[in-house]
Amino acid sequence: MENPYQAPQSTVRDVPTTQNGTLIAEGRKVPAGNAINWLTGGWNLFKDNPGIWIVNTLIFGVLVIVLAFIPILGALAMPMLATMLLGGIMAGAAAQDQGEPLTVNHLFSAFQTHASQLVIVGLIGLAAGVVMSVISGILTMVVVGGSFFAAGGMSAMTPGSNAGAMALLAGMGFGMIIVMLVMIALSFVVYSLVFFAPALVVLHDLPPMEAIKASFSGYWKNWLGILLFGLLGAVLGVIGAIPFGLGLLVVYPLLLASVYAAYKDIYLA
Repeated sequence: MENPYQAPQSTVRDVPTTQNGTLIAEGRKVPAGNAINWLTGGWNLFKDNPGIWIVNTLIFGVLVIVLAFIPILGALAMPMLATMLLGGIMAGAAAQDQGEPLTVNHLFSAFQTHASQLVIVGLIGLAAGVVMSVISGILTMVVVGGSFFAAGGMSAMTPGSNAGAMALLAGMGFGMIIVMLVMIALSFVVYSLVFFAPALVVLHDLPPMEAIKASFSGYWKNWLGILLFGLLGAVLGVIGAIPFGLGLLVVYPLLLASVYAAYKDIYLA
């Protein structure tokens, strides 16, 4: 028989934790300048075991390149494969961060532990990319068609109609700039859905949709820092490409390790 004087109880879902801290489900806003700390944290991970970081990154790159040569199926499978490999890289970074040795096996560990969840994340990323491409195509057709009719239709294409041709080119040029800006904005939206999702799935067992929502929230709370991180990464990429591209063997794994450092900064208390 229930005690009528017993205090009410409720079921509360446990907050996911790791050895490094407690998950902040929606992420937190950190100073944009922390992007430098992310790179520093990534460098600290990389320099402790550069050989395995380079090997894992090379394997990642080779697998992606191989898929790129497979028509249609390769393009469809690439987001799922990349998401699972990124999950493995995050698992390896977390293991190394906790004092365990980093191995090549970490790269493929998510295939065994979180394959289905990461496939769903990859499929959602793929779907978002397809939607972005469709929007791009529609906008391009609208710009080209609108510029064509605004310039006088077929009369702009007739010989000697310099004014019409110039109006057509000017309208298309301005319109394509708008399309490019819209596509850049949409690409940020797509990236935000999956940027942190592999780490959140693998390291906290979040369901795919929760991981995507958390990734989206944490990304946009820190969009300026992530933009700075991307710009610094681009600069490092240019510098790394100068010595026959050999520097990219350091830059790419450094950036992957830095994503883990960013995840820790934004999502762990």
